[in-house]
Amino acid sequence: MGKSISKTEQSSDWGGELTKEQQKHLMGFNGFTWCIGVVEDNNDPEKLGRVRVRCLGLHTENKNELPTEDLPWATPMMPLTSGSISQIGQAPTGLQNGSWVVGFFRDNEDCQDPVVMGSFYGYPMERPNTDLGFCDASGTHPIEIEEPDTSRLARGLTTSKVYQAKKALLDLETQDLHTIANVSDTWASLSNPYAARYPFNKVNQTESGHVIELDDTPNAERINIQHKSGTFLEFHPNGDIRVLGKNGEVIIQGGLNVHITGNVNLTCDNAFNHHVKGNYSLQIDGTKTEVVTGLVSETYKANQTTKITGKLDLDASSEVDVDAGIINLN
Repeated sequence: MGKSISKTEQSSDWGGELTKEQQKHLMGFNGFTWCIGVVEDNNDPEKLGRVRVRCLGLHTENKNELPTEDLPWATPMMPLTSGSISQIGQAPTGLQNGSWVVGFFRDNEDCQDPVVMGSFYGYPMERPNTDLGFCDASGTHPIEIEEPDTSRLARGLTTSKVYQAKKALLDLETQDLHTIANVSDTWASLSNPYAARYPFNKVNQTESGHVIELDDTPNAERINIQHKSGTFLEFHPNGDIRVLGKNGEVIIQGGLNVHITGNVNLTCDNAFNHHVKGNYSLQIDGTKTEVVTGLVSETYKANQTTKITGKLDLDASSEVDVDAGIINLN
C-alpha cells in the first residue's frame, strides 16, 4: 500500500512548511465548516444563482437580531455535466425560498463565504411562523402540508394540479372530437397512459407548474413535456406520440418530407385555408371521393385541360349553365 503524505510533507514542494497566514488563504487546508440551513432569499442581484441561507447552530431565528438581508450570499455548486461558463450549462436558479440545503464555508471559521452543495426534501407538518427565520418569509412554501415535498406525479397520485390541468384539456378534446359526425368511427383517440408508481417516475417541476416527466414505471414507460396550462407533448409506452396544444405555428425554412404508412384523418372545425405559391401536384392511386355540403366556386386564371381515359357522367338535379365565347364539340 502507498504511504500517506501529511500536509506538512505536501507543503515541502512549495518551499517548506506553510505559515499560518498561508494556511489561512489555502482553501480547505484545515477542512471546511459544514452547515445545514434554509434559503431565505433567492433573488441574487448578480444573477449568479446565489442564495441567502440561515444556518442551523450558527444563525439565530430572530430576524430582528439577524435580518435576512445581513446573511451572506451562498454560491451554488453545479454538477460536472454543467459547463458553468460562457452561458453553457444548467442555470443555477432552482432553489426556492424555504428550501433546505447543505453546504460548507470556504473561509472556514469566518463563515462569510458559503457554498451550497445540494437540497433535500422534507415532510412539512404545519405552516411556518414567517416572523421568524428558517422559512419562506412570503408564506408561499410549503404549498402543501402533511405530505412529502416530492412531486405528486412522482408518487403516482392523480390529484396533482399538473395532472388535473392536463386531464381537463384531454376531456375537452375528446368531447369536441365526438361531436363531429362519423369521426369516432375512424379516429380512435389515444387514452391517457399515466400509471406512474414510486420510485420510477423522475419529475422535474417548476414553481409555476411546467413539468418534464421521465417515467420508467414497468409496462407504463413514457416521457411527458407539459406546460403549466396543460398543453403537452407525450410519448406513450408503445411509442405513440400525442401532442395537445392551443394555437400553434410551425415554420420550416427548408424542405419537408412527411411519410405516413397508415391512415390519415384531418379534421378542421372552422375555415381551412390552403395557399400554394408554387406548382401543386396531387396523385391518388386509389378512389377519390369528395362531399361538399355548401357551394363550390372554382376560378382558373389560365387554361385548364381535363383528360378522362374512361367515361364521364354528369348528373345535375336542376340545370346546367355553360357560358363561353366559343364552344367546340367533337
